[in-house]
Amino acid sequence: MDNTIFEIRPWQGILVSYPRFRRFSIQQQLRVEERFFFQSGSQEEVNSLRTKYTLQSFIPINRTELAARVFYVWPSMEIFMDLAGSNVEQYVNKNRFNLGLGYEINKYYRFELCFMQQYSRIERGAGFVTSDRIFRLVNRFSVY
Repeated sequence: MDNTIFEIRPWQGILVSYPRFRRFSIQQQLRVEERFFFQSGSQEEVNSLRTKYTLQSFIPINRTELAARVFYVWPSMEIFMDLAGSNVEQYVNKNRFNLGLGYEINKYYRFELCFMQQYSRIERGAGFVTSDRIFRLVNRFSVY
């Protein structure tokens, strides 16, 4: 049996960037994600609706602000919550804590080496347990 799952995830959100304070720049983001899952070989589709709240900061190391050729530290926190109450996704209620070291090549390209600690609930009403420790290498780019 083929267990390939295809996901479509449109989202709407708002991003608030606060004025820089010394070396710190802080951003908050609130997103509402609609998630549609399709499993190959099956006519059944699964939908979920969740929010994602992110609080993050970019702290330059070798200069006072982010610019080309600057190393920075990137701490962030993400909280996911199920809005539909459907609980179709087992680990929809989770928290993530990230700590990364980044390098901005220019205003369009950045690289980050990140460590993520993720806490998830196995079922609604249960406490959070550690489920993942992830190292990521991220290539961020912008077209504008």
